[in-house]
Amino acid sequence: MRLTILDTEATGFRADDRVVEIGVRQIDRSGRVLQEFESLINPQRDIPNVHVHGVSSSHVRDAPIFSEIAGRLVEILAASDFVCAYNLSPGWSLLSSEFSRIGYHLPRTESRCLIRFFARLDSRAPRNLGDLLAYHGIRVEDSQSALTQVQGAGALLSRYLGCFDWNVREQAFWPMFDFGSQKQPLPRGKGEKKGSKPCALSRLMSRLPLHPQEPELDSYLLLLDDVFSDAELEDSEALELYGLAFELGMSSEDVARAHELYLEELLSIARKDGFISEAERKHLRIVSEALDVDFEDQGETLEGLKLFPRDLEGKRVCFLSDLNGLQPGVRSEKAELIQLAESAGLVVDSEVDSELDLMVSNDTFSRSTEARKAREYGIPIVAEDIFRSWVAAGDDREGCQKQLQVSEI
Repeated sequence: MRLTILDTEATGFRADDRVVEIGVRQIDRSGRVLQEFESLINPQRDIPNVHVHGVSSSHVRDAPIFSEIAGRLVEILAASDFVCAYNLSPGWSLLSSEFSRIGYHLPRTESRCLIRFFARLDSRAPRNLGDLLAYHGIRVEDSQSALTQVQGAGALLSRYLGCFDWNVREQAFWPMFDFGSQKQPLPRGKGEKKGSKPCALSRLMSRLPLHPQEPELDSYLLLLDDVFSDAELEDSEALELYGLAFELGMSSEDVARAHELYLEELLSIARKDGFISEAERKHLRIVSEALDVDFEDQGETLEGLKLFPRDLEGKRVCFLSDLNGLQPGVRSEKAELIQLAESAGLVVDSEVDSELDLMVSNDTFSRSTEARKAREYGIPIVAEDIFRSWVAAGDDREGCQKQLQVSEI
């Protein structure tokens, strides 16, 4: 049996938007890669959301238009028993619209949304695909091209193919069609990266959870992640979101609940490391206003939350045993961190118990025995760079705020 994983990047989220990049990987039941395909695509219109995927008009200037790679794409899909995507509904809708424009209608295909599949494996895992791969210890290239996305999803899926539903309920019939002259695909250049998210919001978004019982909700929330990747919601994006909600069958009440849940989860994650920084507060406020969700409705305001811990002295801290070497570009010696902690008046412990106040790690998704135990006790796991900001600031409130702003924005 053959399974094809695909990923698309587009000018927006609705069915009338245009695809600007596609990546495809086909594997067999053992996980062996059979073929791959990738290409930038000229949408023949402006690309307003470059910050989401990093594909600009200059990148697609010499790329084929969709009809000029459609024939090759159908060959791959027609040779597949299953079509999968991480967020299947929006991507498949976009592809269906692209094919319809050239007079070809995609048949009913045996498909699987990988959000639902991965959520069943571990509902505590983060929602964003890149963060999900990191959670499972899968490294991908720096480039966030569509092909890199499907390679990562394929690598993770290959670990769990024994759990995959291989029952074919309906065999698709792919009609013959003259797609006309086909052109060579144009892959994204090496080293061209996806638009980066603001660090403060990215740290929160990277921990947003999956909702195994509501895959449609996750489809919508994933697009909220993309929309807020530049920390603002434009009018056109708002219209696209409501259009997508309609396509997903979500009512206005469902959308309102999704917005409340989104902000509630962001706020919950922001509080877990013991403080909300100025940068995080700024981005949370932007999300709150854009989605018209008031923090006060949840019984808590941002102003009432502490921006940083002023009472480090006497608190108990534990450093993960594998902390050495995790600081990017710098070898972090645990002895140095212990010295920093003690100079700030913290008590350093080697054991994790219910009396511990915080744990420090550069991998806040760590699945080590120590980290699991800390989570059971409800002990915050603090990123090493945040911890360094805390202890470096000392008791100087102004200095602490300045340090945090420098490190996060």
